[in-house]
Amino acid sequence: MRVKTLLIGILGLSLCLFVPAAAVQGSTFVIFATGVVKGADGAVVKNAAVSLLAWPPQSVRKTMKVGDSFKLVRVAETISGADGYFVLRVPETFDYRSITATPSDNFADFDIVAVTADSVGAYSFSRALSSSEAPAVPEIALQLLHQAGERPDALAGKTTPALSTVLTSSGACNGGNGELDQIYDPQWDLIGQVYNTVGGVAQTWSYEQGAESTLGVGVSASGNYGSFHASGSSSVSTDSLTTWPRISGMAYTYLDTEWQAGRYHIYCAQSGRGGAVKEDYYEVRAYDFAGGSQIRNIPSSYTPQATYCVKETAGSTFDKNTTTNITWSDGWHLGPVIGLDVETTSGYTTKTGIHFYFYYSYHLCGTNGYPGGTEQPPVRFVWEM
Repeated sequence: MRVKTLLIGILGLSLCLFVPAAAVQGSTFVIFATGVVKGADGAVVKNAAVSLLAWPPQSVRKTMKVGDSFKLVRVAETISGADGYFVLRVPETFDYRSITATPSDNFADFDIVAVTADSVGAYSFSRALSSSEAPAVPEIALQLLHQAGERPDALAGKTTPALSTVLTSSGACNGGNGELDQIYDPQWDLIGQVYNTVGGVAQTWSYEQGAESTLGVGVSASGNYGSFHASGSSSVSTDSLTTWPRISGMAYTYLDTEWQAGRYHIYCAQSGRGGAVKEDYYEVRAYDFAGGSQIRNIPSSYTPQATYCVKETAGSTFDKNTTTNITWSDGWHLGPVIGLDVETTSGYTTKTGIHFYFYYSYHLCGTNGYPGGTEQPPVRFVWEM
């Protein structure tokens, strides 16, 4: 079955955890997210079923074996209006921390899913459990994918319900079903970068137990190689320590470690409708940290412009373990396994850090802010005369 392509714009997805209850007059519900469903031609799509699904936490997912099934919690759902606009609301008493299964989990993971009679797609994101607020993000476009009736070669012969007509909120599924159908070999993920334009400088990187990374998610209606599209991300943390060798002198390098990805089939059989399906799509997301390290030499021309400079005297040191590193749009190299590289971010945190030592007096420069900045973080560092 050929499936159409749609776009969904999600507005205010992470501006804050919840809008105050006063924003929803006369209701015990609060707004979680709003957006617009659009087709590939840019026209709005009405009567699309839109749901907010909560995933099992990372501590549970990384213990799964191929063939294991799990449930997703349907937190909220709605139908897009004549103008394609939708609003997802949750009970005022909803505590998203309850999604986590163990104290070791740092994030709750969600999908926003949109479905029509012949289209399906999802956008993934994480919310930190340590705070009631999440960083603001711009409007996000979701592309609803095609070829939903096809199955990956690895699932040949497996019975899977076909996508049915759009369901109203009164007949919606109570939850979603998921199955881990493949675990891929480890793939390299870009953690850090070195731009030493002068000698007399040394630095070390560490990726410690509990280090957090945000890794991109690939979504497909078929699950086939080459059919995935980048659609959101998932925040994960490590259980072990990785360090890279000390890098001294002039150097232009990328530093990588490896994560495993899993392919998950998400579907929802609607009781009372002959096994009709509301959601039917595939996601590839982080499964577990694999470890490993490598250093890749890059051309000096890759050095970014950095104008926020401070002078460092000979014999001094500087450590950065706050704010965030750059987001690389294609930093997690999943191309060999799904035909798509996805985004990655690893922050300068207490668990992921960088240490500098100055043999001579030079300048340490940031691309977006001064090296010690937090409100205006440096993002990337460059050594200059």
